[in-house]
Amino acid sequence: MSKRSSKEVRMAILDVLKDNNSHSLGDIEFKTGSNWQSVRNHIEDLEELGFVKSKSHERNDANGRAFIDVKITAKGRDYYSKVKSN
Repeated sequence: MSKRSSKEVRMAILDVLKDNNSHSLGDIEFKTGSNWQSVRNHIEDLEELGFVKSKSHERNDANGRAFIDVKITAKGRDYYSKVKSN
């Protein structure tokens, strides 16, 4: 299995987020097939570019653990659409 480029991983993350719902890092990790730390690093980069917004929560009602959820921005949707159409 070859290593994916950063662009491929970031596009996979945006692909998960394109439904305009919030997703946890764990959900994105599972759906992209990337490890948690890689997802977190790419989310930070995408957030700096203004493509996503992340929000930390102190407690998940289901299990009591802290979590981070992520949502795509309008700028991120525009970028994703532009890249996918080429």
